[in-house]
Amino acid sequence: MATSKLKPIKKTLSKAISYIIDPNKTAAGSLVSSFGCGIGTADIEMQMTAQKGNGIGDRVAYHLMQSFSPDDDITPEKAHQIGMEFAQKVLKGKFEFVIATHIDKDHIHNHIIFNAVNFYDHKKYHTGVWEKEKKRIRRINDDLCKKNNLSVIENTSGRKGYECHERKKSSSSKRSWKDIIRNDIDEVIKIAKSFDEFLQIMESEKNYKIARRGSFLRVHPPGYDDDTYYRLSKKLGEAYTEEAIRDRIEHPGNAYKYQTIISKGTSKRYVFKPNPNKINHIIDISKNKKAKESSHYEQALVRSNIDTLNRTMNFLIKHNLSTPNQFADYYNSKMEEYELLRKSVKSSDNRQLACSEKIKFLQNYKKYHNLHSAAMRAGTKSNFYKEHVNEIILFESSKMYFERIDENPDEMNLADLFAKYKEIKQDKLDDEKLYEAIQAEIKELDVIRKNVEDTLKIELIHKEDEAEQIRRQSEENARNTEQDKNDKSGDIGY
Repeated sequence: MATSKLKPIKKTLSKAISYIIDPNKTAAGSLVSSFGCGIGTADIEMQMTAQKGNGIGDRVAYHLMQSFSPDDDITPEKAHQIGMEFAQKVLKGKFEFVIATHIDKDHIHNHIIFNAVNFYDHKKYHTGVWEKEKKRIRRINDDLCKKNNLSVIENTSGRKGYECHERKKSSSSKRSWKDIIRNDIDEVIKIAKSFDEFLQIMESEKNYKIARRGSFLRVHPPGYDDDTYYRLSKKLGEAYTEEAIRDRIEHPGNAYKYQTIISKGTSKRYVFKPNPNKINHIIDISKNKKAKESSHYEQALVRSNIDTLNRTMNFLIKHNLSTPNQFADYYNSKMEEYELLRKSVKSSDNRQLACSEKIKFLQNYKKYHNLHSAAMRAGTKSNFYKEHVNEIILFESSKMYFERIDENPDEMNLADLFAKYKEIKQDKLDDEKLYEAIQAEIKELDVIRKNVEDTLKIELIHKEDEAEQIRRQSEENARNTEQDKNDKSGDIGY
């Protein structure tokens, strides 16, 4: 299962980098790459970038780890490629980092060390709420792994998860007061003919104390030692507000409107709430366990299926899709549009990253060009050279970068690069909006397709067409992987 961890580095940055790039762990250094810095000079470059910010603080860098399950079918090269994409998505192409893929243990894992200050505008990596940032990183990691058919941890583990599980297990034999109140309300709703009668039965037969304070009715169950009253509000559940109770008494068929499971105790009455904003899947009621236990739930599923069929047919009529061939043509056209947008977003992403890295090196080249020339005139043994050795390293690293990409930095302008970066960023945002919209439409088409196929027992998209789509996608992924390797072949040890 793919996992990720993040921890700060407060000192010994050079030692941390030396550890992760160890040739014995990285196939003689072939599984090491960098972004925005040279591998051999990464610690110096990161420290110089950090000095341009508002103080380094106690965190000089961060160590991000990404591990893959031993059961996953993944090569070291593929793990390294996923790690590069992972780092770029987390850091948004603004932070220098070194990434190393370790293969010395039974599971492949990536180590990513990145600067605490970015090189774009020299702001710190603000984690905000630490746990929230870890969740963001985990979400990025999970999405990448799912896209590459790798396993992920579905539920949070660790001590907190264990304690939560133990609390649930220990409380299973002893119902909470909220459960008792919900169960009593459910029982009284069955026999009450009006809301007033409901209150009378709760007081006279169930021995509840009832009071209205402000806009809320409050109840105090018998045997409850505390003087606290429970509000009939959403804290008890959506099915237990005053409005919901009135509705359930006056209109018993409306139970499906409430999402909360009614009475988590022994009665096992369920309610079903379909999503009104999208076309849902047709549900096989004969195989639904809850429908077998509750007639109310079964009736709600029937209503939901009728509504789903109406929505499905309205979509087909709206788009004039009356035959399987028409649907297949429409579906395939959307898939082609989806592929074009996906490639456009990826292209914009690569161009944005390349532009960001170019800005960083051009800044150092312009800033230290004259100093480097003066140091060369003074000689490598001069005090001037020794005093500015770090700046000289930054200049030479930048010069090597432009030699590798075969561009002349003397002909470049930083203002033009920043303008280009903003233009690429805006193009990417526009494409991403269209991409997300077409992605949502394709998901809806898949639901409609399944509903029609299950209901009419026909095929809208032939299985061989699906297999051909999968084959083309696999070939495209292989070409993209090879292209990425070619694009990044110069990143190692420049």
